Parts: sequence; C-alpha cells; structure tokens
Amino acid sequence: MRPKSGRCPVRGVPPPGDRAAARRIARFHGLEYVDLRQIELDRALNAELPIEALRTHRVVALAKNRGAWVFASGEPGNGEIVRRLQGLLAAEVRCVFADVGDIAWALRTLLDPRYGLLAGDDDV
Repeated sequence: MRPKSGRCPVRGVPPPGDRAAARRIARFHGLEYVDLRQIELDRALNAELPIEALRTHRVVALAKNRGAWVFASGEPGNGEIVRRLQGLLAAEVRCVFADVGDIAWALRTLLDPRYGLLAGDDDV
C-alpha cells in the first residue's frame, strides 16, 4: 500500500541486509521481491552464464522458462542491465528485486571454488 504522501517509504537503495526496507521498496514499486537466502540457488543454471556477466551486473539467475530468463537484482528497474542481458542471451529477461547484500552473498556462494564453478578470488 502506498503511503499517503505518494513518496517511496525508503530513499535510495536500502543498506545490505535490510530485507524489510527492500520488501517495502519492492511493494511500493509493484515489484516482485525474492529472499535469496530462503530459496535454493541453481548452480547449474548460473553456470550457463558468463561469470563476468553475473559479476558485472550483480545479478543471480533464478529461472529459465521457454527461453526467458528471470534474474534477481538490486536494481530491477535498471533498463540498461536488462538490455545488456537481453543482448548477451538473445532472450527475454525479467528482473525481480532482491537485497543487495543477499545478491553479494549468493554470488560468493555460486562462484565459490569449492563447488567447482570458478577458481577465483573473493571480489564478487
């Protein structure tokens, strides 16, 4: 429900880990919110993508359905990210909102060399 003032209840991007603020922002803008720590991350799906694309755009692939991709992003309304991913994948792309701290955690988890996806550094 929108506040009477019509203003977003939280300004800017909420601090990492403030999931309540992230949910309020998503609700205010009519966006779907996903709590990445409450779902099973799909390593195989994310392994289909160039690692640098995940890192650069700070996104996590959640689903692929009939060629269309769904990503978690801390900036789901950022048209530039969506356009770049569409160009890279030559497919439809939709982004849902997630806490930026959870995205960083998910990328570290997905790219952890112990799981064999990428032997790399901690700079996600």
